[in-house]
Amino acid sequence: MKSSARDRTRVNPLNLFAGLLVITAVSVLWLWPLSAPSNTVTAQGAATIYFDPSLQTVDPGVTFEVDVWIDPHGEGIAAADVYINFDPQYLSVVEIVDGTGLDIFVKPYNNTAGTIDIGAGTLGSPLTTAFTLVTLRLQAKIATGDTPTQLVFSFTPGRVTVVKDEFDQNKLGAHTNASVHITGPTPTSPPGTPTRTPTLTHTATPTRTKTPTQTRTPTITPTPKGTPTTIEFQNGRSPDVSYSGAEDTYLDYWDQTTNWGYVGEMRLKQGGTWKPLIRFDLSEYIPFRSTIVEARLYLWMYRAIPNTEETYADVYQVNRHWEELTATWRDPWQEWGCDGVPGDREGTPAASALLEAPGVSGVWASWDVTDLVQSWVSGLSANEGVLVIERPEPNRDVRFRSSDFQDKTQRPKLWLRYFPAPPTPTPTHTGIPTHTPTATPLPGGIEGLVWNDLNGNAVLDAGEPGLAVVTLRLYDFDHPPPEPPVRPAFVTAADGAFHFAGLTPGWYVLVVEAPSGYVLTTTDTNMFTVVVSPGSLTQLSVGAWIPSLTPTLEPSPTGTILRPYKAFLPIIIRTG
Repeated sequence: MKSSARDRTRVNPLNLFAGLLVITAVSVLWLWPLSAPSNTVTAQGAATIYFDPSLQTVDPGVTFEVDVWIDPHGEGIAAADVYINFDPQYLSVVEIVDGTGLDIFVKPYNNTAGTIDIGAGTLGSPLTTAFTLVTLRLQAKIATGDTPTQLVFSFTPGRVTVVKDEFDQNKLGAHTNASVHITGPTPTSPPGTPTRTPTLTHTATPTRTKTPTQTRTPTITPTPKGTPTTIEFQNGRSPDVSYSGAEDTYLDYWDQTTNWGYVGEMRLKQGGTWKPLIRFDLSEYIPFRSTIVEARLYLWMYRAIPNTEETYADVYQVNRHWEELTATWRDPWQEWGCDGVPGDREGTPAASALLEAPGVSGVWASWDVTDLVQSWVSGLSANEGVLVIERPEPNRDVRFRSSDFQDKTQRPKLWLRYFPAPPTPTPTHTGIPTHTPTATPLPGGIEGLVWNDLNGNAVLDAGEPGLAVVTLRLYDFDHPPPEPPVRPAFVTAADGAFHFAGLTPGWYVLVVEAPSGYVLTTTDTNMFTVVVSPGSLTQLSVGAWIPSLTPTLEPSPTGTILRPYKAFLPIIIRTG
């Protein structure tokens, strides 16, 4: 059961699926409104809801699972609205997996607010035996010390957990919350305060002021003078023929699970049913904190139906990381279609352009993205590219060339002029010795290995080689994705080794992005919490494999490959 793209812009999915009544005799399906707010849920029946396990102990950085169970106790359950609160200082949601009972209609979560909302119902007979509603895959962030953190069912007005029968009667009689103990003392650096919560809001005010060299500000002093540098990015052509940093695909409402990153075109259609995604890697060419004088995005429009119409298309900054060969309408977005604001993208266009008739030979469509590129090179926002959305009227089908098109001259391009950032001033020797003691700690580092786990057993066995073309991005713990990384991305060579040196001691988030088709085996998540100590190297090892290339594993009864049990990520701190 799925609403149209236009309907989804007007209707809150949780309100839409807040209740469900099935009348078997006449096969009629209708929707009921949310229950009247109250501080507590009246015990109208014997049904119970609880977490399993209700208490567990995990290590920081580990991903673990908690099942949400409903036991009808014979009541006959047809729908459920379940709201869960958690402390985002200690936990984050990685994934919510549908259970074995009710059909899950909506399951949004917010790792900033610490909320999970689940709407479910059934088109069949009410359920009378215990079932799993969902499985929560959570990541432990920092140690909780002596007091575990909790998963709590919400009964606050507006978010009241209810379990209903086919007559819209709440049958929830009791509930049990859960506790999670994350091992180790609560860290004192960085402070264990709510400011550790990952934020999806991008502001123009830097908050990172640990040292002058870490302050993020777009201000350039003195004002640049002279002739700016001109550069153009286009795969296979410029800045040189080896450039391949442009990635693009499009999101398809009509085929929501198909990736189009390999085709030679990008499609755009009114109302956002087709949406191009484009990203250019500038990191190796534009110095950090350069001044962008002008920047323009160009897409070659070779077709438009009807060709006599004109329409506007807006580009929006994307805030969530995506990959050219895996992004679809559904993945990896917080809301399908990259519609989560600000979790997936910004809600205000960064630029707009009038798309004219392309004629017989085609025409360049152009957007002024100067401010957006300035934000990227200043470190105020992560460069995850842009999403193009055509306005609702008129109804027009537009086609652009992609970076995979054979004619390189028609591939997307980003043209810009900029003043390089001035070099860091060299300290002047005054001849006057000083003996002021310094409190600057010794820097540390992170190093390790990503290897090809050929047999998928999560153990580095003899003969298993390093894995190349693995991208690793390092973030400050207080500013995880989609905030900018603290270092340029590291891409492994054939030996699979990686190294981040000269790091300020503290907590970091390391994101490992395996090549297409590979799945990590040594952990259930690609995002790890790592602590760097003064003068020390933190070492870690990550395995990845391609399940389809390892047929020796025993298949499950459903035909899927059973992967080995995954151990937590080993982290070893080596001094010296």
